[in-house]
Amino acid sequence: NKLENMGLIISEGHPEDHRVRLLSLTKKGKAVFEQIKDNVNKYLDNLTYDLDGMHDMLTKMDKSHTN
Repeated sequence: NKLENMGLIISEGHPEDHRVRLLSLTKKGKAVFEQIKDNVNKYLDNLTYDLDGMHDMLTKMDKSHTN
């Protein structure tokens, strides 16, 4: 597995059901996850900010056209 080879996860067999694999993040995997999560949150914050600005602009335009 690519993620396992990169040292991001550990894959272990289930002790009772050999069809199941248990996946866990390694310390490195947790760090990468946190970095990705932070980047996604920053992107979403920027997107929300942009949408709020667009909403304000459209509201102003609508008010100017209805007056």
